Amino acid sequence: MNPSLPPTLSHALSLDPMLVLDVEGSGWGSPHALIEIGAVLVADGEVLGRYSSLVRYRGRLNPMVTKLTGLKQDDLVDAPKLRGVLTGFSHFAESAQVLVGHGLSNDLAIVRHSYEICLMEPPTFLQLPTVCTVDLAPYVLPHWRRRSLSHLALGLSVPQPTQHRALEDAETTTLIYYRFKEALAGTVDLSEVPEPAPKVVVAAHSS
Repeated sequence: MNPSLPPTLSHALSLDPMLVLDVEGSGWGSPHALIEIGAVLVADGEVLGRYSSLVRYRGRLNPMVTKLTGLKQDDLVDAPKLRGVLTGFSHFAESAQVLVGHGLSNDLAIVRHSYEICLMEPPTFLQLPTVCTVDLAPYVLPHWRRRSLSHLALGLSVPQPTQHRALEDAETTTLIYYRFKEALAGTVDLSEVPEPAPKVVVAAHSS
């Protein structure tokens, strides 16, 4: 593994199985209310299982969340209740040894808050070592300035059929994580991979 990595991060990268987590929030409050959770349980590069659920939410969604995710109020009003989703997720995650995500600290804040408001015992997976692919990116792609999930996926030719949906983003994060691990182990060289040019949005003008 790359000797420049902090020892805690090097150790976390060696752990298996890993739980790759992504969530979507309501767009209001800090932390946001949980409206979708998605995760992939992976060991030795093999997917052991997937967990995905919308979460009942009867407040008003931030319009930006609807624009990014495509989720609307009607999708959430009769979704599974938060307590049931968290109970199922705790069982799903119980064998994990490390947590992985993109922007993981924000997602974990939402998850922790969700357990708190349900007055549920914090699950053991919340105490696991963590790896955030945002933090790994500078060690692998130091010449890149942007590190959003979609930007990394585009530049590394990682499939991302859907953006800003929890399970799909967790699966994209999994693929990026393994590309990074290969680069850190020296089995692939990403140092010459060019950073994609930012997308230019051209506003339509009425004549």
